Amino acid sequence: MRKYQLMGRKKVVLRTRGSVDYARYHLLSLPYEILLQILDQIKDDIRALLNLSLSCFKLNTIINKTYLYKNLTFKNPYQFSKFSQYHLPIVKSSFSRKLGLDESSSKINYIQSVHLINPPPKDSSNYKTSIAGSYGVETNHRTDNQLNYSHFIQSFISLLNEAFGLKTIQISEISPHFTFPDEITNNDHNYLTRHIKRPKPKRVLPNLILKGQTGWTLPFKVSHISSIINIYDTIENLSLYNFVINESKLIEYSIQKPISIITLTLNACLFLDSSSKKQNCKRIAPDVFSQTSCLQLFNIQTVQDLSAIDFVKLNSKLLCIVIDFDSKIFFEFNSQDKHFNFSRYNNFFKLICSGQGGYSTLQEIVLLNFDLFDCYGHIHNIREPTLDEQDDNWIETPTDKFHQLLSHLSRTKNLTIILKETESVVHKCVKCGFTTGDRDDPFSDVKTIGTLNRTEWSILLDPLLSGNKKCNVKILDHSLNSVYTRLSDQ
Repeated sequence: MRKYQLMGRKKVVLRTRGSVDYARYHLLSLPYEILLQILDQIKDDIRALLNLSLSCFKLNTIINKTYLYKNLTFKNPYQFSKFSQYHLPIVKSSFSRKLGLDESSSKINYIQSVHLINPPPKDSSNYKTSIAGSYGVETNHRTDNQLNYSHFIQSFISLLNEAFGLKTIQISEISPHFTFPDEITNNDHNYLTRHIKRPKPKRVLPNLILKGQTGWTLPFKVSHISSIINIYDTIENLSLYNFVINESKLIEYSIQKPISIITLTLNACLFLDSSSKKQNCKRIAPDVFSQTSCLQLFNIQTVQDLSAIDFVKLNSKLLCIVIDFDSKIFFEFNSQDKHFNFSRYNNFFKLICSGQGGYSTLQEIVLLNFDLFDCYGHIHNIREPTLDEQDDNWIETPTDKFHQLLSHLSRTKNLTIILKETESVVHKCVKCGFTTGDRDDPFSDVKTIGTLNRTEWSILLDPLLSGNKKCNVKILDHSLNSVYTRLSDQ
């Protein structure tokens, strides 16, 4: 019986490659770091790198791993088709693969990032496109440079199965008609997987980036990431550009396989809240975001988009919120000037920093592109209240001030402020520390935020530092270099 089992086995000839001893002053005798600096001079010349990689085995490995296959970009499906034909196996579990007849390329594990542009939609050969919601136009998108949808999906899944060094997947120019197959399989329920074979190791994808087609704002669906979820168990950061997050649609979709999306990044995304439609129904977190602990909001379009915070915190696991302070919704524009709308958003930050209700799990708030220190009040110019005003204790203190914003932010446990790239200019005053007066003021000394010393920061952040001694404060410049740090007494 053993004779017949080995009859069709492929004979593999192992060839050991001996080590090469280069001369002392040979180029390849240089340290690896210096050799990379030399090759960096021609990193943009692909033809030169290809020719150089053919000169010897050592250069071939270095160039393929560091330059040619590290970051791949496929500008159209046709390029991806050619790549898959040369480097990817046809069928993952085929009998020929077990015999070594259909193996993936040895260069697959050099890949760290893949960028796919304009993936082909399903039934791409002929479909209708609605213009302005009324005019139906039949279009034929089948060209020689376009890849068959099923072949594209098969090649893409094969790439995910073979490229274990993959760290970033980016899919851009996604058309409104493109989605992956809806099926999400759970391999844990397979009898062979649980009882005969060894359990597969958990796979983690650090970054997944999805960008909609130029000019479109697409509704986000689970089918946009379904094939990726089938392969990976954890996605550390899911970044969505120009998508619509529809709460009701995402809640309706149930995922059988456990999936963890740790960080959700929304850039120029719109949010549709379903709470107004179903007031009597309890809101729940969707399965796809049930493990999300960090929410990042960039380029916020409308006030409604801030409701994404309430949407994600339904999973009771939200630990960190990152807010882009360069978003236009935070400002009021008058002619050429813009002013932060303290009267509207001070109460918003008071709520999310309160540590109560759904925000009790929140541990950190990060404010990106912060540029409000020029709003600091000139203390010694503030008028003392009169006797009549002192008797009117029922008059509420105005909340549309910068120091009130800092006071609300002090309630959070950890606060990180990342300054805008163009630093603010403050005017140091000999009486109170700072003033927003003119540059010609003889009592002021113009300084940029990045040049302030620790004492000056203590004056500037006094409402924040004195409001809560247990608040950890970090001020970073745009390059993430530390400018000021205050740790709590705990």
